[in-house]
Amino acid sequence: MCWQVLWQQWAYTLLIKESDNNQLLIKGYIMQILLASAKIMNSSSLVEVPLMSEPTYKEQASKFAQDHLFISSFLYGMLRPLDRIHPYRMEGKVKLEAADGENLFSFWKPLLTDRLIESVKADDGILIHLATEEFEHLFDWKRVKEEVKVIQPLFYVDKGDTIKVVSVHAKSCRGAMTRYIIQNRLSHPSDILDFELEGFKYDKDYGDASHPHFIKR
Repeated sequence: MCWQVLWQQWAYTLLIKESDNNQLLIKGYIMQILLASAKIMNSSSLVEVPLMSEPTYKEQASKFAQDHLFISSFLYGMLRPLDRIHPYRMEGKVKLEAADGENLFSFWKPLLTDRLIESVKADDGILIHLATEEFEHLFDWKRVKEEVKVIQPLFYVDKGDTIKVVSVHAKSCRGAMTRYIIQNRLSHPSDILDFELEGFKYDKDYGDASHPHFIKR
């Protein structure tokens, strides 16, 4: 069984996938954006760097990541982990002349939605969503949830009378779960329930099959 995960760049979108048909890199658009966005970069920063350093993982895990991981990016759309990019910082609400005045959410939504859905359906129709909600706006998320099964792990801290999302911890857990999936080359969504990080553990008494809760007590 193969499945897919959604991770994000700077906040990351991970996609576990078999084929390599979803290399969505619109070079003309990107070059326009790079030129139009010169104010957020300087010439010394225009150096291509890989999104992930291959030595970070053992060879098999690195290959698994390259075969199965897609990363969503406000500037580049969707990427492979070893794709090379120009360093940048950019918010999705930025409006640029090169995008005809659209913000980046509006620009990418019609281009990425079908690609994401087709990629998930090409496997077993399951998407593990490990991105922040902000990155959902790169897609028609309502359509995504209607057409594929989305599993979104959630991370909470037990405050005694309630459980609460603490952003810094949730972000760390999403990244760590992504690494856990890659390093262990997981092949079934239920495998993520064994994930633990600094007191965060799966709690079967909270959430549901689509929203497994990992709670730190």
